[in-house]
Amino acid sequence: MDIQTFFASFPESYKIYLVVNEVIDALGPSVAQITTSQIRYTSSHHFAYLWIPGRYQKGRVAPLVLSIPLPYVDATVEWKEVVEVNPKVFMHHKELWTSSDLDHHVVHLLRSAYSGEPHAR
Repeated sequence: MDIQTFFASFPESYKIYLVVNEVIDALGPSVAQITTSQIRYTSSHHFAYLWIPGRYQKGRVAPLVLSIPLPYVDATVEWKEVVEVNPKVFMHHKELWTSSDLDHHVVHLLRSAYSGEPHAR
């Protein structure tokens, strides 16, 4: 699947994606894998995921969600949800209503997830 197909019918999601993708590109080399349900970013490991809630949920939902796996529960960001996916990984879900929701705290955590180095909680 290509990026235009992934974001077909979701123009607001696409606008936010462009900003997120620019931030992720600035982290260093990575690969974006696009499936029907998500975009997964990988360097030496998976470090970020993007998905469109409007594909699956009814009502008022954020245009885009950024999910970041971390080895701890982060309290520096207002997360929609944090889920323990295994004893060493907590998936942090951040609703992105606008590109400004990608603040410096979220960018810092993306950088941490990209590097694979846990930072202080």
